[in-house]
Amino acid sequence: LGVLFRTPLYIASFKGHLPIVKLLTKSRATLDTRNSSDYTPFFGACYNGHVHVAEHLLQLGASPEVKDRDGVTPLVCALMQGHVGIVKMFVERVYAHLPSVHHPQHGAKAFFLACLSGDSDTVRYILKELQAQAPEKQTAEFLQQPQPAAATLYDAVEASTNPDALKNVLPILR
Repeated sequence: LGVLFRTPLYIASFKGHLPIVKLLTKSRATLDTRNSSDYTPFFGACYNGHVHVAEHLLQLGASPEVKDRDGVTPLVCALMQGHVGIVKMFVERVYAHLPSVHHPQHGAKAFFLACLSGDSDTVRYILKELQAQAPEKQTAEFLQQPQPAAATLYDAVEASTNPDALKNVLPILR
């Protein structure tokens, strides 16, 4: 297995092979075994946006609150990767609302992390969820940040490794 310890369940989850994941879990593969980066199979599925695998693992009891060695959760990872399907799964099936999130290095909120991905669908979804919450929460979470939304967007796009992030996300705020 080399330097990076990976179980068959982790590899199948990371690659999005639901039939293999089902076979392995039916054979009692351990759900929350961690690899050398502290990723579980559920984290691996979320990292690559494999919604059906992540949902299956959740149904079997995988923990949605796991953190990697840097303190990043699967939800934070999905926001940063622009996996709107995984973000929706967390909102609709785990939390019943958009939870407050925190990135251990960026200290960032959901909107910043979504902008960081450069994925316009994820940014739109986060904005829709923020607007659906109580106006006081929306104001506290988004509008009354130390920086206005456009500055948060600019900072996220500048920090992003996605060269098209600004092009993809900026039209949303117009």
